[in-house]
Amino acid sequence: MAEVGAWSECNSRPEFQCLYLQLRDLDGSSGLHSLSCLFPRPPQIRAEDVVEKNLWAGASASSAIHFDGLDNILAVLRGRKVVHLYPPHDIARLYPRERDVLPIESRVHSYHHADSSRFPLFGNTRRKSTTLRSGEALFIPAGWFHEVCTPEPTIAVNWWLSSFSSASLRPSMLYLSSDEVLSFMNSQEIKHDDRATAGMQVVRNEAGCNDGEAIGTQKPP
Repeated sequence: MAEVGAWSECNSRPEFQCLYLQLRDLDGSSGLHSLSCLFPRPPQIRAEDVVEKNLWAGASASSAIHFDGLDNILAVLRGRKVVHLYPPHDIARLYPRERDVLPIESRVHSYHHADSSRFPLFGNTRRKSTTLRSGEALFIPAGWFHEVCTPEPTIAVNWWLSSFSSASLRPSMLYLSSDEVLSFMNSQEIKHDDRATAGMQVVRNEAGCNDGEAIGTQKPP
């Protein structure tokens, strides 16, 4: 993770120019059909579940911390991507931006450049991190905040999928009914951390917050 952080610090400067190509909806765009055939759908993904297939090529310091409204399978074909995932109960620690509809982005922006003075609760997130390499894929649930860093030229494809009917039972930002709920969650989280600093014992991950907790990835058979 230190390597990614150093690369991100270097390449986030204003003078850094990075080529990063995004091609959306490969299957739905007539001009991209021949390109789409180069990236066939894995047999583990049902055709009827696919909403959109996208191609990502190049290098990028950070996608910023955000969540998507659809389930996502991200597969790396060449190169590597570092993915940081945050469970839904970390929502208050991620300082979501206030938007008219849903706060889909975090004001922290990136794990690698988090300002602890402005966002003190962010250091208590239960971040899970993994590195995706060629032939590996990761499932990112809808509504889960995440950040994707691409520290070298990489080719990747992702499939956005329609959620199962039980998805509404998941604890995620997608199913908060109002801004009042978000405000309540924030107030409860702050109270909890105040109690912790007052001397209450808090059970924390042995891995700490520096490198997160590694999560498994799977190579398609």
